[in-house]
Amino acid sequence: GEQVLHSAKTPDRLFRVLKDEIPGVEYAALSYLENVLIRYEDKFYNDQPNLWVDGDFVEMFGLKMISGTSKLRDKLTCIVSASMAKKIFGNENPLGKTLFVNEGMPHEVTGVFEDIPSNSHINFNFFMPTQTFVHYGWMSPEGGWYGDFCWTYVKMKDGFNQSKLDEGLKSISEKYLTHLTNQHRKGTFVSQPVTDVHYSSTRSGELNTSTREKTITALMLVALLILAVIWMNYINLSTSLSRKRVNVFATYRKLGASKLTLIKLSLIESTMINAAALLVAIILFYFTEDLFYQLIGKDLSSGIIDYPVIIALSASLIFIGILITSLISAIPALRVNPAFLRQRSLSKTSGT
Repeated sequence: GEQVLHSAKTPDRLFRVLKDEIPGVEYAALSYLENVLIRYEDKFYNDQPNLWVDGDFVEMFGLKMISGTSKLRDKLTCIVSASMAKKIFGNENPLGKTLFVNEGMPHEVTGVFEDIPSNSHINFNFFMPTQTFVHYGWMSPEGGWYGDFCWTYVKMKDGFNQSKLDEGLKSISEKYLTHLTNQHRKGTFVSQPVTDVHYSSTRSGELNTSTREKTITALMLVALLILAVIWMNYINLSTSLSRKRVNVFATYRKLGASKLTLIKLSLIESTMINAAALLVAIILFYFTEDLFYQLIGKDLSSGIIDYPVIIALSASLIFIGILITSLISAIPALRVNPAFLRQRSLSKTSGT
């Protein structure tokens, strides 16, 4: 059958025609990753991941500039992250300083940006313009349609959806990839939401993918299964203890406690136990946080984490757990018959 190649990379010419060919495109940008050697005075920094960019990259991703400005449409300029600027320049003002890239290319630092969250797929310390390649004659100013070596990003205008974008990309493919038709091959551009970039896919050349979505889903199901087993064990233990406290419940009933009161007692007990378990879990996470980050190979302390959603989800699970466990564990107490227990107690006394 036919050999099909799915690639996340595109020709560098694509981003240059997007705005003209598809009216719904607000921003278009290009990027290319290279590990470079950075030199400042007599200090060297080897294998630094540097993203070469062009177009509306800064506007699209909203890089927050701490000082200076981004001039990534100009050749031989660069912007540096705050932490890397501190590492290289110390207390000096980095603006206007020159970094030599791969020994030969001088790049002026025009701005310092706020560190990018660690779980972003563009978590880099350096951004430099591909116009430098054009300056040295290594890249055509217009770009080309041969080969795929860069990533193209698009931000759509409000009201312009992905299906319309894909229709426009299909038209671009038919218009500009005619050289493939002459070779009895076919190529089509399609879009991918940037939120899906974090997952591994069948596309080759993805930038900074982490894991497969199915893997994460499976781990979440395992976590829910473990939580369900814990709840079941707690219910069994609570039910067993409740049967041993039948006389206590009978006393409550004889003193006028209603079934609703017994349910409230069970609810309070379950809430206290779950609160204690939550406190222990928080303490354990605090002391094992660094070990966890080493295990997954990523420091999430500076990452973008939706804490309100996590807190809301955790609170919902805890509330459901408390409600279920307290109601089930209260069943033995609700079945207590004070008169029957009193009669059984008198029978034992008479027998003796």
